[in-house]
Amino acid sequence: MKKIFFPLILSIVMLFSAACATGASNSGPATIHLTDQNFAQASITVNKGSSLTVIDDTATPHTISNGSWSGADAKPAQEKGAPTVSGLQFNGHDTQSIGPFATAGTYHLYCSIHQGMNLTVIVQ
Repeated sequence: MKKIFFPLILSIVMLFSAACATGASNSGPATIHLTDQNFAQASITVNKGSSLTVIDDTATPHTISNGSWSGADAKPAQEKGAPTVSGLQFNGHDTQSIGPFATAGTYHLYCSIHQGMNLTVIVQ
């Protein structure tokens, strides 16, 4: 029983370790998509030193800046260490880059055109 049990456990541990290492070493470009009135996801994690590719999948224009919506109020604000994003224009079906994000932390971006359109960027 021990002869079968030990290799099985060792195989499971090695498989788990490889899966974790693959997820942690993902150094590909971070990408977020824009829908008609929102970011396709509310938050994204990027690696320190990398940029964020933003893709507008619709014909809807967007204007992205540092800050966030709080209810019906736009709150422009730039966290310390965040790249400056001030009125980045998307005219529909276009792609732009934000960053690089040089400092680990949590940063907020919003679209000044669409109430409630917020993105949290977590840099690790």
